[in-house]
Amino acid sequence: MPEDRRLAAIMFTDIVGYTRLMGTDEEKAVDMLSRNRFIHQSCIEKFNGIFIKEIGDGILASFSLASEAVRCAIEIQKECKDQEIPLKIGIHEGEMIFSGSDVIGDGVNIASRLQEDAQECCINISASVYRDIKNKADINTKLIGEKSFKNVDEQIIIYRVLFKEDGTMNQSRKDEKVRKQRSKFLYYALSGLVVIILAVLIWQFLPIQEQEITPIVEESEIVEIDRSIAVLPFHDMSPNKNQEYFSDGMMTEILMHLYKIGDLEVTSRTSSMRYKETDKGIKDLAKELGVRHVLEGSVRKEGDRVRITVQLIDAAADKYIWAESYDEELKSVFAIQGDIAQQIAKALKAEISPEAEESINSIPTENMEAYNIYLQAYSELLQNLKNESVLELYDQVISLDPNFARAYADMGFYWLTRGGFLGNLEPEKLLKKALPLIRRALEIDNNLAIAHVYLSFINLWYQWDFEGAENEWIEVFRINPSFKEYMGSYTDFLNATGRFQEALEIADNVTKDALLSDYFTSSIGLSYYFTGNADKAIQFYKTAIQFNPIGGGGLSNAGRVYIYTGKY
Repeated sequence: MPEDRRLAAIMFTDIVGYTRLMGTDEEKAVDMLSRNRFIHQSCIEKFNGIFIKEIGDGILASFSLASEAVRCAIEIQKECKDQEIPLKIGIHEGEMIFSGSDVIGDGVNIASRLQEDAQECCINISASVYRDIKNKADINTKLIGEKSFKNVDEQIIIYRVLFKEDGTMNQSRKDEKVRKQRSKFLYYALSGLVVIILAVLIWQFLPIQEQEITPIVEESEIVEIDRSIAVLPFHDMSPNKNQEYFSDGMMTEILMHLYKIGDLEVTSRTSSMRYKETDKGIKDLAKELGVRHVLEGSVRKEGDRVRITVQLIDAAADKYIWAESYDEELKSVFAIQGDIAQQIAKALKAEISPEAEESINSIPTENMEAYNIYLQAYSELLQNLKNESVLELYDQVISLDPNFARAYADMGFYWLTRGGFLGNLEPEKLLKKALPLIRRALEIDNNLAIAHVYLSFINLWYQWDFEGAENEWIEVFRINPSFKEYMGSYTDFLNATGRFQEALEIADNVTKDALLSDYFTSSIGLSYYFTGNADKAIQFYKTAIQFNPIGGGGLSNAGRVYIYTGKY
């Protein structure tokens, strides 16, 4: 029998609880099956599909277009709900093998699994279907996540189609609502205009009274968009679960891009990473982080392919704003990171400056092997700042790409820590090692914000060059206007130069981050002490010590304030 391979959208449907109904009321079950068949036949024909066959109480159909398959499924669900037929549907698009009047292949199996996983009266679709329908105005979806299915090699990204029954208005109702709102607005606008004209006429022609007249002014309501966002640690979905450094790196890279967009209020990486293994709900998590929006995602890296799935959530409204799945070659990862940042800005109506857009679209290296090793080194450095073996990894990165600016900056930071709170390297030796590395990073890329942060450390703590330190911070905020990662260090700089009130103003703007970072909390504590509020300083230190009972700035600075206030 000849076989025909072609791209198709396969739809599987199934009646929920049919077998049980057959055992209790055979006549009702047969009637339901007959009505279900009629609905399917008419809808499939209407949307140019092919009714392939019945499988028990399920039906298999194919469509040339994924959008027609989804629209057909929506209409089937609505018809079935009206007739009290509990149905669930799965749709997958891929290469199918048509053999005679049947269709076979892995794609059919996936469609079947999507149907099995769907809830009653719901439609599940795969990422391949979503890619073809995501820009259709009359089709709305919600990302469910990735799942593993029996006899399917890879995890499948699942989306649920939303329609009227899911609380989503159809387009005609939306248009009607918009028309009503416009009419209502026009009515109030004209009424308001009449009132204003009358008021002006009265003011012009009536005699002025001696008593003071207080005018009634109607101010137009200004709606401010809450553009606060936290980027949560991405989930490692690789087959062997050994790419956590890569998934963490993707989260960090996207976060660093968002810092460049001045319109956004972005929570620090330090704060977000505290929720790496949390089981808290998005709403509670967003409340603790002090943001309205949350970006969550997953990364699957295998060989030279990478799949990144992200979803932007309005936590306050408990709804998805935007979601996307990228399945590309590894070399496209920088373009993916940039697109995610720009799509977030678009969804939150944030303006991106030309300079920020250029920086977001730039790439740190052309060498993907160097980039992969760099992410490993960066992950190990953050886990253990004393780990000298990371220098070998950074040396590998530089040997593969001598112009990898971030590698030089990170190596410089390693030596800074060895001469500061994690070591006793003498200042002369530290500067000899760290300073050339950081300067080399800035020679390659003067817009590398983190290198300016590290140079400010050297200027402040090792050279007492307060003006030089301030110039570096000016550069940091020029490049990354939403930068929060080292705000504790910035308040240290302000305190060290006697600008205590400015440090407190920073604290007011980043209070939530302060409550999630023992180091930043400690910096704020000193600001309170130096502005005459020792009790508030101690309160902050107690908070800091709760986060880190065995170390961090909380203990040492709390001790300082106790000594200053005589509480030995």
